[in-house]
Amino acid sequence: MNRLTTVAEMTVRELLRRRGVLLLLLLMPLTFYLIRRDSYLGQSVRSLLLGVGWAVSTAALFATTAARELEPRLRLAGYRPHHLYLGRMLGLWAVGVVISVPFFLLPMLDGANLRYSGLALALLCSVAVAAPFGMLIGALLPRELEGTLLLLTVVTVQMLIDPAGRGRS
Repeated sequence: MNRLTTVAEMTVRELLRRRGVLLLLLLMPLTFYLIRRDSYLGQSVRSLLLGVGWAVSTAALFATTAARELEPRLRLAGYRPHHLYLGRMLGLWAVGVVISVPFFLLPMLDGANLRYSGLALALLCSVAVAAPFGMLIGALLPRELEGTLLLLTVVTVQMLIDPAGRGRS
């Protein structure tokens, strides 16, 4: 377990070094929520969840590309691939939960009449899925720009899909 926490700590430190990027990542869920705020409440919460998912998956993408330089040295030091993967995942989940807290409180402060346990569960699920998705994209694409554009495309498709819409007849 010590190796997992070491890799998780390294992941969190790497992300914290990019304070400006993290602030911009936090701006995305806030913007998504505020844009849909006047429409149906479910749409604003859905947009908030998409924004949190985008922020966490982008952070995972950055962490994965940054780890490319460190991983060979860690492997030489005896770290196994599962230590690197699971440790980075733990660090990203921790960052995702921290990112989610203000966005859990936002609908409360906004006076939304929600089931907050459901919102908390949805935020946790969004973080749980977004971190490995961002890591996968980071592993498949060599540079951050391409990965970010792919993530933006995925979020755009998710925003355009209307889950309440009727099927084709």
